[in-house]
Amino acid sequence: AFEKYDKQMQNYEIGLARQEIDNFFWKDFCDNYLEITKERLYNNKGIHDNSQKAAQQTISTVFLEILKMYSPFVPHITEYIYQNMYLNKEEQELLVNSTYCDLPYDEKYIEFGEAIKKIIGDVRKYKSEQSLSMKEELDYIKINMSKENLKLLKDSIIDIKNCTHANVIDIDIAEEIKTIIINNVEENKYKNNNVTSLCKKKKPQY
Repeated sequence: AFEKYDKQMQNYEIGLARQEIDNFFWKDFCDNYLEITKERLYNNKGIHDNSQKAAQQTISTVFLEILKMYSPFVPHITEYIYQNMYLNKEEQELLVNSTYCDLPYDEKYIEFGEAIKKIIGDVRKYKSEQSLSMKEELDYIKINMSKENLKLLKDSIIDIKNCTHANVIDIDIAEEIKTIIINNVEENKYKNNNVTSLCKKKKPQY
């Protein structure tokens, strides 16, 4: 998103640049990353100390770059936020004098992030179609994931569980990403498709 933003700004396509940062801020940063890491950020149970700091640092770093990109469009509010949140941590006294940086990234993490977004999106769609609250607990979720992303998925299970409110999450290896949701109201429906038998297999559960 940052590269696309920069390209549009270099081409003086201001409207398209604003669209790029809007999409990233609302859809990726707010709707996904903040929601997925919310439990770690608040850490009300006191069990995520190290991962809480990592999530806070990531959000702080990315949000600063977001402010820099929004600065040409909404200079007053971005400057106000910068003065209150970042002034003591940054060299520049004014946000308007800052230049946004290319944040380091690895393509495999970008790909995995898209996979997580799909899983969360599938669960949200299911709950919407079933007229369930987003905070409604689910009995069981099975996630199909490629072998290459298996470790990353296991490391992210707590976030997925907290975001989806699933009681049990099961993992299976498959090339195609797929999310299977089983809730008590649909148990009989899935029995006919032999999907409930997945609960009885000895696979890693979380």
